[in-house]
Amino acid sequence: MNKKSILIVQWILISLFCFRVFAQITTKFKELSFLPPFESWHSGSMPYELLLVLQLIIILAMFRFSIKFGKNDILQNIKRGKIIIIIGTIYFIMMIGRLIIGLMGLSEARFFVNYLTTSFHFVLASYLILCGFVYVKDNEQ
Repeated sequence: MNKKSILIVQWILISLFCFRVFAQITTKFKELSFLPPFESWHSGSMPYELLLVLQLIIILAMFRFSIKFGKNDILQNIKRGKIIIIIGTIYFIMMIGRLIIGLMGLSEARFFVNYLTTSFHFVLASYLILCGFVYVKDNEQ
């Protein structure tokens, strides 16, 4: 995968996550027929205000990393890259587990049946794996 392709995928993932945060804020204050209700965007595992702050920090970190990568300001660091890939992969697998548990019958626990929230965790896990790949590969291309 070349640098341009990586950047395109990164910005698609960032855009998806920004859409999620914007849609969640929007539905908190106004129901829109074309968007799922607020509860669909929020699993209830932490207070919404804290979640929103964390989401904004994540967005800033994603923007910062992708801008630095676009400017060739990310140096190859194989050890860091492998650690990030492992963390992203574990995160991805945990979300698969969350999805399977929800589909297998723990429907009384909102955390497991909030499939919209889980789908955006796949976005974040994918972004992490891609960032790890950026550190592992030679970025002089």
